[in-house]
Amino acid sequence: MRRYVPRFAKRTVVLMVSALVGIALAAVVATAASNQSNDTTETAESGPPTPEAPPQATGVAPALKAQVKLLRGQPSAKRGDVPPGMAQSIEQQGGRVDLARSTAVGGERLAVVPTSDGACITNRALTTCGPTGRVLAGGLTAVLLCGEGLPAGSIRVFGVLPDGVEKVSFQGAEGKATSAGVIDNVYDAAVSGAPTEASWVDEEGKPQTAALPVPPGYENRLQDCAP
Repeated sequence: MRRYVPRFAKRTVVLMVSALVGIALAAVVATAASNQSNDTTETAESGPPTPEAPPQATGVAPALKAQVKLLRGQPSAKRGDVPPGMAQSIEQQGGRVDLARSTAVGGERLAVVPTSDGACITNRALTTCGPTGRVLAGGLTAVLLCGEGLPAGSIRVFGVLPDGVEKVSFQGAEGKATSAGVIDNVYDAAVSGAPTEASWVDEEGKPQTAALPVPPGYENRLQDCAP
């Protein structure tokens, strides 16, 4: 016997199925949109952070003031000791040019500028900066590989050393040693060959060394630099 189903019941069933399908599709779309939003958020959060400029120095770091006599004195840099181009570079690293101390070494003035975590040393052609630990270890050195006034086959080295050091030495590639006096914690010397290390005796009489930023094998290219 054939069972009778009213037409309105069939329509109700169809409408219910359609509604359920619509709800399911809406849920899928909402989930996909949510996942896309999460992916976008994760991507934005996983990018590299924007580097912040170091804070400006408010004075000389206490450890430097205790072990570098030049920085215990009053600011003494004269007009022109820190050229504008060098000053801008130093200020970008947290340095305060108005707190600079300078001294005459080897016929030219060198300036030592306090930063928020160390110091910079500069002449009119080159600047290098480093943290307090590097300065106290004698590692704040700059090397001019080629420049006007340099003797043939030489480079120019200048840097900062802590109290008690009277002389710094350099061993050239050909075995020839060069020494320079340390004045007010600063030295400046034209060095024969291309030494990769500076050496000195510290305040306690112990030998110390520090690497120089000279490219390996540079002694073979010295002849390319006209005096």
